[in-house]
Amino acid sequence: MPFKGVGIDTDAEDLNGSLAKLESKLELFASLGFESVELQLAGINVVRGGEVNKEELNRLLKITRRFPFQYTCHAPNALNIAGGRNVELHLKAFDAYLYVCSCLEAEVFVYHSGQNSLNYPLLEYGGLPSKADLHQRWEIEIERLKRKALLAENLGVVITIENMDPQLSEILFLAEFGVPESELAVYNRALRLDLLAQQVKEINSPNVGLCLDVGHAFLAAPYWPDDDYLAAIESCAFQVKHVHFHDNFGHLADVAETECERLALGEADNHLPPGWGRIPLAEVVSILGRSGYNGWLTLEICPRYEMYLEEALKAVRDLIAHSHKLGA
Repeated sequence: MPFKGVGIDTDAEDLNGSLAKLESKLELFASLGFESVELQLAGINVVRGGEVNKEELNRLLKITRRFPFQYTCHAPNALNIAGGRNVELHLKAFDAYLYVCSCLEAEVFVYHSGQNSLNYPLLEYGGLPSKADLHQRWEIEIERLKRKALLAENLGVVITIENMDPQLSEILFLAEFGVPESELAVYNRALRLDLLAQQVKEINSPNVGLCLDVGHAFLAAPYWPDDDYLAAIESCAFQVKHVHFHDNFGHLADVAETECERLALGEADNHLPPGWGRIPLAEVVSILGRSGYNGWLTLEICPRYEMYLEEALKAVRDLIAHSHKLGA
């Protein structure tokens, strides 16, 4: 039967290193009936300078083992093994986080794709990367993920590569070089589900798959060669091993700078409860069900909307139940 159940994400900035706050959040999530919790590891002080702090890890485990959750883990957003000035430290931290996952008995480790060359153009290239630079970045990340997959296999963890969302700052940067907005996905390959699926295919490991972020994909779809959102998800669904589930209106951030303004104006990757935005989430769940996806639907909802978690959980369970009735 598809779908293990519904999970809930912790917010790194909301935790801000406080295990007491984490414990309080876990108590809330348990009371609401969530079955899985995704730990944003950047919000916990367990890895310091690329190394695991055993005392903090023991404190963390003492808390997490009090609850019946199946845990998944999310890497710091900035973790990137495709390139950068401090890549050796990032590689070391990657291993440390895999070890933490193993100790938590977390089955999934989410890693943001490093295929966005616009994160580092001035540092690495002194300008926009060439096609050769982009290819090199692609090959480097694949080879490094192949090695990390071996460690993940030994530790019983699955690495999932998450697709990313477009940023207005990236579009403005391209404009400085006379590059049109339509070419954004040339330089930020992390936007494209088809390319990340190809990357997973080349890595060729049962311990590496896709983390489908449905909200990121909805914002990125206009920049794909083919902007058919649901068709893209269907084409890569068999490689999906984890799902981030939330809603938005499909508009990039523009003038709004705060969550309250972004909600009012319908801008940005604002991590809304399901049903608040415009993403065809019922169709997404149906596609995943038909593909045989057997992982979690993990809600990634902004802490601003915590009061709506109970109704969000019910909404997702209703979508799963409906997909079962349709024969997914």
